[in-house]
Amino acid sequence: MAEKPTFPEFEQRDLPDESQFTDVTECKSGALDKGKDKVRSLYQEAPLAYFRVGMDGTIDDCNKMAEQLSGYSMEEVHGKNMRELFAEAPESGGKSEAIFDRILQDDTVHNERVRMVKKDGLPTWASLSAKAIKDSDGKTTKVLLMIRLPVSRK
Repeated sequence: MAEKPTFPEFEQRDLPDESQFTDVTECKSGALDKGKDKVRSLYQEAPLAYFRVGMDGTIDDCNKMAEQLSGYSMEEVHGKNMRELFAEAPESGGKSEAIFDRILQDDTVHNERVRMVKKDGLPTWASLSAKAIKDSDGKTTKVLLMIRLPVSRK
């Protein structure tokens, strides 16, 4: 069995100098950027409309399908209150307002039928789901709205 080298013997070994090490910081940063790009692409190219909304109801982000569905560009919809995109149907009895109150009070909503008003003023029925986005302390900071047009039945 070989003896363990003593400290002076260990110091005399040929050890690699710093030039033989690879700095992986850029590799990690590049991988992180690619991951962020993938997630952003999934969000932007999703076949469903997404709006990110602050606790006061102000829209601060949306994806391409949201632009297409609403008729507003991202720049136009940014800063609007989410309630401006939805109209009360006379037969709904205030349902949209109740849904939005539930959303902003930290409740998750699934497949609620709402009446959306496009930029051109034409109403359309849509299905709305929403989920609260929480910070590390569990406090709701934003709400993510997902909207899709209902599938027409023949």
